[in-house]
Amino acid sequence: MKVILKSQYYPFFGSVLDKYQKLLEFSSKLLANLSINIEEIYTAKLSVLDRSYYSPVVKVLNPHVITLAIDKNLEIKTKIRDENFIWRESYLRVEFLGKIEEEEAILVLTIRGSGQERKKYGDVELYAYNSNFDGFDKLFIRHKINIEKALTEEVKYFVIAPLSSLMYDLSRIIAISASDVRSFLALVTRFLRGLSTRENIIEKAAVSKLNSFLNLSTLYAKVYNQEKFVKATFNAFREKGYVTKAGSITIYGDKPLYEGYINFLEKVIIPLMSDFPSQDDFEKRLEKGLNTLS
Repeated sequence: MKVILKSQYYPFFGSVLDKYQKLLEFSSKLLANLSINIEEIYTAKLSVLDRSYYSPVVKVLNPHVITLAIDKNLEIKTKIRDENFIWRESYLRVEFLGKIEEEEAILVLTIRGSGQERKKYGDVELYAYNSNFDGFDKLFIRHKINIEKALTEEVKYFVIAPLSSLMYDLSRIIAISASDVRSFLALVTRFLRGLSTRENIIEKAAVSKLNSFLNLSTLYAKVYNQEKFVKATFNAFREKGYVTKAGSITIYGDKPLYEGYINFLEKVIIPLMSDFPSQDDFEKRLEKGLNTLS
């Protein structure tokens, strides 16, 4: 599970340990909302750079690795002098024994400071395994976890995918969830910007349309009717066998979302990004898409 936080909740100020403590407090809430109990903390290790690594492009070979004492409430008990450590490219990895329902598993919580790894894998990442499964995606399917509870006020959106997959790799993501239409569109545009060799004609057409918009706000302004937009989005994914949840924009399945995503691009996003930005044109095109899917 890979989580992106809303910018106002990401810790920009404070010492390195203060920032990680704030993200641990969020992580504790996230685990509770996923009905995962912490039974025992095994290890907590902070990988961090010296302030001497001031260049954003320097290649770091030997970061400091510091073992921290963290209790079951995810509160840092270790006191260290961290004024010479920097936030960039740092990360905290906490391994613990957790329980969901009556099943125990090893869980690995990874929190990342600013840098390229955070952009690739998210602000907070959760991995789980035991002798019966390997990956939070497998745990999600196995226990039918109610992931909507994870959409707290801090969360912009999140995805569920295998551990090694990138944040926006739809060929491996099995679930996405966003708190509102704007956050969902931000996620969709990141998917489009991350085209790979798997791109097809529909993706190329969507990217061509997207390039005519200055930013996300100009695209979001074209969603004249959010209720119809969400309905059309859900229909596009359900047509390909995925499950959708109202109240938020939550879509998941037991297979990667790519097939539903292509259908969504064709039936919803490409009409939305039409060259004719009038409300009447949008309503007609969206209604046509809804009629086609019904």
